Amino acid sequence: MLNSYMLMGEKDRLFSLAKGESNADLRSAAIHWLGISQGAEQLGQLYASEIDAKVKSGILNGLFIGGGARQLIAAAHSEKDIQLKKEAVRYLSMMNTKESADFLAELLK
Repeated sequence: MLNSYMLMGEKDRLFSLAKGESNADLRSAAIHWLGISQGAEQLGQLYASEIDAKVKSGILNGLFIGGGARQLIAAAHSEKDIQLKKEAVRYLSMMNTKESADFLAELLK
C-alpha cells in the first residue's frame, strides 16, 4: 500500500502516516517511502519535531535517499545527539551537492 502512495506521488498521505502512525514498522516504512518519493521538505519537518533517536536515524536515511542536503545540514546544525549529528555529516559527505560541499568545507575550517 505504501509503495502505491509513493508511485502515485501521494507525499501528503505518506507524511501523515510517518507523523501519526502508532505502528512503528508502518511508520518506518512510510518514512522510507517518503524519502524515495523526494519528500525532503516533509521529512525535514518531521525531523524537527521527532524525539526518538531510532526514528530520527530513519529520517536522516530518508533525507539522504531523497537528496535532502539542505534538511540534512539543518539536522546536523541543530542535533544535540552526537551519533545522529555524525550520521547526518556522514550522509552529507556522500552527497554531490554544492550545499553539502560548502557545509563540509565549513566543518574543516
